[in-house]
Amino acid sequence: MLLRGGGAGLLWSAGRGAMSVGARRGLWGGAGRGVPGPERRGKLDAAPVVQARVAGVSFQDRQEAVAALRQGEGLLLMREPLNEFDPRAIHVRSLGGRSLGYVPRDRTHLFPLPTTLAFVAAVGAGDHGLWGLTLCSKPTLPPLTVEFTPTSCHPRPQLGRGGLAEGTDAGPQEALERAVEAAEKEQCCGVCGAPATEIDQQYEYLEGALGVGGEEPYMVRIRKFVGVRRLCAACSGVRGLSPEEPGEGQEAEDALQTLMSCNRWTAQEAEAHLACAQTQWKERSGHEWAHDFSALRL
Repeated sequence: MLLRGGGAGLLWSAGRGAMSVGARRGLWGGAGRGVPGPERRGKLDAAPVVQARVAGVSFQDRQEAVAALRQGEGLLLMREPLNEFDPRAIHVRSLGGRSLGYVPRDRTHLFPLPTTLAFVAAVGAGDHGLWGLTLCSKPTLPPLTVEFTPTSCHPRPQLGRGGLAEGTDAGPQEALERAVEAAEKEQCCGVCGAPATEIDQQYEYLEGALGVGGEEPYMVRIRKFVGVRRLCAACSGVRGLSPEEPGEGQEAEDALQTLMSCNRWTAQEAEAHLACAQTQWKERSGHEWAHDFSALRL
């Protein structure tokens, strides 16, 4: 058995992955990683840790991607409600966007957020040469991520940065106003806990092939409104980056530092996330998206 990056208290075998509490906590620190502020540090320390052996690593070209991982490398977990096999599926991806597998079905209920931070707890090849991956995550810890609005979404009804939707009827308009009013009462940033100054709107981009009664599957793309939250100036700066040149200028440098500190990423990991966000923006801008504001009626 080949094991990569085993630290103190780390066990990995073909049927199981486990780490000591100290080793799991160590994944959220380490040399070269951003240092969170005191408020974010409190969130990090309070969030429970979940460890899971990633499923589906042998499909598609995931073996190559898994074999390239190193212990402690950052990951993102994305829920997939339009997944044809499981609407509760949670996709495990590298920060560069490569598919690595899925969270096991018996663990998906532990992940309540649309996007979740994770790190590689262990990666190795078993006796038959099949690479496996165990991740370590804090599912209740809000991440700081970059999501650029596709150009194909304009000028359809949507929430602008800090504003309300245009072209919606009275019901959604009033619901949006209530959501913003509720968010404005929050004094602390919804990500790092620092004093909040800005309003931020959250969306999920859902894609999947659907088919009914044996019909030919067709692709569905939905931009789903998730909620409104308050952010500090630094976190808002990350969310407000330009998709054309996300890595250029002082604003981009400040955003990289904020991504590193909030998510405990290295500079290379933060840059990989920005590059992936730009690639996704270009791909998504080539398609039409339906808009889902159903969360406002809950």
